[in-house]
Amino acid sequence: MSSVTAFNDYKTVKTQAGVTTWTAPDALGTPDGNIPVPTAIAEGATAGAPLFTATATADNALGPYILVDDAGGKGTIDGGTGVVSLATGQTLDFEAAQTLIFKVKATDSVDGGVGTATITLTISDVNEAPAYAEAQFTECVEDNSGADTLVGTYTATDPDASDTLETPTLTSFTGQMVHQQDA
Repeated sequence: MSSVTAFNDYKTVKTQAGVTTWTAPDALGTPDGNIPVPTAIAEGATAGAPLFTATATADNALGPYILVDDAGGKGTIDGGTGVVSLATGQTLDFEAAQTLIFKVKATDSVDGGVGTATITLTISDVNEAPAYAEAQFTECVEDNSGADTLVGTYTATDPDASDTLETPTLTSFTGQMVHQQDA
């Protein structure tokens, strides 16, 4: 790491320049600290989607941005721009994690001074549709079966814990099962 050397009354005084502040995703007036991302990103984002941009300022030119903590493999960073994107093969799932924490390091490319921002990204919930274990079920019912004959039991699951599922109905005239769900 380089430093600036100044002479004052025959004493050598060394000062270190480097990253001075962070301006994105939100302002941080120090080289190191915590930054919340002001806008949540919706779950279900696709791989490659930008999550946020980390922007630091330095006394000199900035070297590449480095993702020191990628929130368990969730993010990748463009070292030149500071854009953090959702990594290939990753998804955002509100039910699994409501926040992700990333750590981004910036370096002053002239003197080597560094700054590190811990960035908290909030995930917002999206109402996912319920799903059955199979897309289609086939059942056989004997002719002239009674009105209360059990045809089958079918279970749907909804990823959103707060949602409730209505009981599916069987339309006797067509034999098609119709599922009504919350809007």
